[in-house]
Amino acid sequence: MINAKSLVAISLAALSFSAQADGGDVQPFMSGPSTLSRAEVRADLATALAAGAITQGELGHAWAPRVSERSRAEVVAELVEARRLGLTRVTEAGAPVATAEQLRLIHRAGERAAMMTAEMPR
Repeated sequence: MINAKSLVAISLAALSFSAQADGGDVQPFMSGPSTLSRAEVRADLATALAAGAITQGELGHAWAPRVSERSRAEVVAELVEARRLGLTRVTEAGAPVATAEQLRLIHRAGERAAMMTAEMPR
């Protein structure tokens, strides 16, 4: 006689096999080999993107590239200072909150880096 656990296991196995048997169409949009070359597809994509027919980005929003107002050296200097102050470690208790003095020190580190970058010959 089959006990309850065995009956449940057999039922679940039968259900999983029947779900796999359905199979479905893994790639329903593919009907056959493409007649376009890779270059033609890329050109069509570039044209559609330029015309705004296709949006890129999360949730279909188009994202325009942003130009940073700060230099890389400035950002890196601020990160180094924040690390020195112990403000970049996130633990189970959460992230540390910077004091006004710590924020001032971080900002000054970025300003120093920006001045040094501006003084460098190009």
